[in-house]
Parts: sequence; C-alpha cells; structure tokens
Amino acid sequence: MKPSPFVRPILALAAILTILPSPAYAYIDPGTGALFLQVLGAAAIAVIYQFRRVRDFIARFFRFGGSREKESASPSDKTPE
Repeated sequence: MKPSPFVRPILALAAILTILPSPAYAYIDPGTGALFLQVLGAAAIAVIYQFRRVRDFIARFFRFGGSREKESASPSDKTPE
C-alpha cells in the first residue's frame, strides 16, 4: 500500500514544529507547583509501599513453604542423642 502524497510533508512539518522552540506564555503559580510536588511525593511513597508489600509477600510465601516441612516431621522421627 503506497502512502498518500500528503503524509511526507505533514510528517516533515510536525518534525520541524517539534524541534523549533516557541515561547510558552504560561504562568505556574505556587499552588500548582505545590500540588505537583505533592503528587510526586505521594507517587514515590506508593511505589515504595507496593515494593515492600510484594517483597514481604514473597518472603512469607517461601518462609511458609519451609516451615511446613519442619512441622510435618514428628518428634518420634528424630533420633535421640
């Protein structure tokens, strides 16, 4: 399938507009900056919390599997010293 003849000029124009800087007549007030920092902080804490939950789950899973083998051995199976 051959691309339309308009695709190449549109892509070239999009690339040029992306590369060239333009002034952003915008203002970010302190409230917006504080909100942005709050969102970043909350996201960081959420990632750390989830990482710890997964780590603890995996540790409990393998600890549980190992403790089941120890519990299955009865005291009469052990040789006296």
